[in-house]
Amino acid sequence: MAATMKQIVAKSIKLAEEVIVSTKGVRVFKDECYEIKSNTRKLAAILREMVAQASSKFYERPVRIIIDETERVLQRALSLVLKFCNNSLMKRILTIVSASEFRLVSCQLQFSVRDVSWLHRLLFSSDDHLGIELSVPPIASNDPLLARIWAYIGALYNGSIDGKHEAANELLSLSQDCDLNKKLIIQEGGVVPLLKLLKEGRIEAQVIAAKVIGTLGFDSESVQRIIDAGACLVFVKILKEGSMKVQTEVSWTISNLAAKYPTCQGIFGQSNIVRLLINHLASGVVQEHVPNAIVINKATSVLAIVMARNHLITSKAIEEYYDDKPREPQQQNVSLSGTSFKGGEIKVENEDPETKANMKVMAARALCNLLKGNPSICRTIIDSRALMSFIVLLDEGNKDVQYHSATALMEITAIVEEDSDLRRTTFRHSSPVCKIVVDQLVKILQREDQDLDLLIPCIKSIGNLAKTFRVAEARIITPLVNLLDDIIDVEVLKEALITLAKFACKENNLHHDHSKKIIQAGGAKNLISLIVFKDQIVQHSALLLLCYITLHVPNSEELVQHEVLKVLEWASKQSFVTQDETFDSLLPEARAKLEHFQFSRVEQQEYTETPAEIVARYNITEIINATQKFSPKMKVGKDGHFGIVYKAELPNLTVAVKKLFPQSKKAAGIRAEVLALSNLENQNLVKLLGSYSKRGLHLLIYEYMDKGSLEQALFGPHFSLPLNWEIRYRICQQIAQGLEYIHNQEPPIIHRSINASNILLYRDYNAKISDFGLANLYEENDPFTFIRAGRTLRYMAPEYAVGKEVTVKSDVYSFGILLLEILSGIKMDTNLGDRGNSIYLLDKAFECHKQKNYEELVDEILKEYRLWKVSSRTLEQAITIIKLAMLCIDRLPSNRPAMSNVVSVLQGKITVKDIADNVSSSFYL
Repeated sequence: MAATMKQIVAKSIKLAEEVIVSTKGVRVFKDECYEIKSNTRKLAAILREMVAQASSKFYERPVRIIIDETERVLQRALSLVLKFCNNSLMKRILTIVSASEFRLVSCQLQFSVRDVSWLHRLLFSSDDHLGIELSVPPIASNDPLLARIWAYIGALYNGSIDGKHEAANELLSLSQDCDLNKKLIIQEGGVVPLLKLLKEGRIEAQVIAAKVIGTLGFDSESVQRIIDAGACLVFVKILKEGSMKVQTEVSWTISNLAAKYPTCQGIFGQSNIVRLLINHLASGVVQEHVPNAIVINKATSVLAIVMARNHLITSKAIEEYYDDKPREPQQQNVSLSGTSFKGGEIKVENEDPETKANMKVMAARALCNLLKGNPSICRTIIDSRALMSFIVLLDEGNKDVQYHSATALMEITAIVEEDSDLRRTTFRHSSPVCKIVVDQLVKILQREDQDLDLLIPCIKSIGNLAKTFRVAEARIITPLVNLLDDIIDVEVLKEALITLAKFACKENNLHHDHSKKIIQAGGAKNLISLIVFKDQIVQHSALLLLCYITLHVPNSEELVQHEVLKVLEWASKQSFVTQDETFDSLLPEARAKLEHFQFSRVEQQEYTETPAEIVARYNITEIINATQKFSPKMKVGKDGHFGIVYKAELPNLTVAVKKLFPQSKKAAGIRAEVLALSNLENQNLVKLLGSYSKRGLHLLIYEYMDKGSLEQALFGPHFSLPLNWEIRYRICQQIAQGLEYIHNQEPPIIHRSINASNILLYRDYNAKISDFGLANLYEENDPFTFIRAGRTLRYMAPEYAVGKEVTVKSDVYSFGILLLEILSGIKMDTNLGDRGNSIYLLDKAFECHKQKNYEELVDEILKEYRLWKVSSRTLEQAITIIKLAMLCIDRLPSNRPAMSNVVSVLQGKITVKDIADNVSSSFYL
């Protein structure tokens, strides 16, 4: 029970009287004792006046602090005076007291008089304007902030109406500065008068008081002290009867307190605050079609309400939902003054739309923080109209209420994820409630104009419900996968990946079916891009999901097509993987499964597909016998990177059989050859007639090119007749046309190994591009298209050396080198210098181009054998080839021309200058 003013100051008054009486017997230091007596009388008078004026309720905190200090000073004064009240001569002789001690005690008494005077003004101010004592008492001289807080809190107790409003504003300003101020306001007893102001003040003052209380709750201790001061009862009264503006601020306060101290959720729930917030949230949302107020039965279906609101047929849905809910016939009826409550429905009158909208926002925010991690309140939400209100507001509310509704659904589904009973009942996959929730969440994911803040809680909600689905649905998986390609925000990508991982992880009973849906929706391609190019936080989640789907669906053709095995191999060497224990067993297991499938796939398939009838006409034994069982004398040209080519003479046809090396990557090599060539039809490409793969023997069967390779024709030691200029120029055109064809495929195909040995010649020295063993279906920005051959370094583009991505422009560079070799008859790595000087073909080409001495670069053999007829046409063609080569070998891929433009130049449709004007090639210039 609070002490009265008389009880608090009684001791101080008694001590003051004793000091006054004691000074009468003093015979020394009379002047000093008289001063002490005078100050003590002033002090006693003020204390008696305080007792006379005090009411039953007053600001007790500063009273106790100042009175305690006053008692201490009076005790010291009494002790000093009593030393001189005894008339014993010996006592006076032995008592040594200096005049300074009297001055010190007298000064302290003066301070106490000023302290008590300040306290009197604080408690009984006659200032009708503000009622705030702004001076600083001596006791608080070292801490002026304390005096300010006392003054503001005192004004809340005793100030005028305007003064209370002013004081609340000042406390709000202080509380927003720092946590120390908040702690000091609570410690000095500011909560109780603020709650009283919230309960009884004017609307403007109530709003400020609610803001201050919500701001003061910055940690668990502060929130607990606010609750202990009786906040719940005040909140309930306001939510029932208060102005909607005040109710909005109170809802915000409840939200803040619950967020800072989740333990108070249960206290608020027991105080009926949750039910009142639900009523505010649902008002005008799920029952707009019902005039005035209605009586709601506890078992009324929230699904039926929303269906009726949207003018839908509800009978079947209601029956389904009733099957899930116990029927309790009792009704809720609350009769309150002010706002009308009946059966949980609120009648809101004379409120502007903005205020109503703000109330919805704050009610949603408060309920969201109250139900977070609290199964009891979550069940209350689910069993009431709040759940359906959240769904409706998520679709129709303003931006803020949509966000808080989405967050509330996220918290509800988070509890459902951990509560097996809820998953089996209200949120089972076939239940109407679950269907409506999921439909609305998916609708948000499919919006064209995405709100990233809204996306994250919706994505999390779907992930929380991952275990509830009993069938794999594309309508859920596909929007999530699409986000991986459409969204660039790292946080959204991370949450989408985590949610998909919940569908694909082993803990989900449908992980196999979900993984298939993810792959079918294009997930593999998107995941590879995220693993390679995104931040580490996204890389981790993307790789985890890729491992899951690889483990569950290793036999997917999409995983083969997008070279997931190479991605996993690359990822296993990255720091974000090696430092994470999650991937210690998961990643190797995924790789092993995928490798096993791909090996089995190659071993079990015996390719019998034949673009020509040759493979169907002859069995493999006949083809092998036609090579004389791979006799060395049947070998054609040099050994290739993947294998050796043999000539096979069948009764009516001669073919080339390429036998792959056993130690080569057989499956990868065969796939590259077959996928790149079997579906390609072009007169400038060597035709693949068939293939065979079984029991370690891997063969590729090509059409036979009887004139050998361009390398043999240009640089070979033996030739019957050198290639004349017309043939060389035609070969340049044919190679360019072949490259243009493969580069225009969708996706583009990169040869990666364009060189003279891979250009084969046949009838009349026409040329075809061969050896697609290194070719690979190429997708733009794919970083795993690195060069694999080691014998063609002189044709490599600069980007190879620094490990950058390979593009079609890498083939253009190799083609530029080949142009110079065809024109000059000189190998790229031939040293043309003497006496230790190193001069190579590129050096000579640059010099000839710079000096415009183009004819000097023409092959001397052409001149010697008179295969070069100097004319304006031939010279122009030579100049064209040199200039075109200079463009093709530019160090920047972006400056190199497309093969379509190269073909047009060689055909005379455009000039080199036409394409050179669009680039800044230093070589050409």
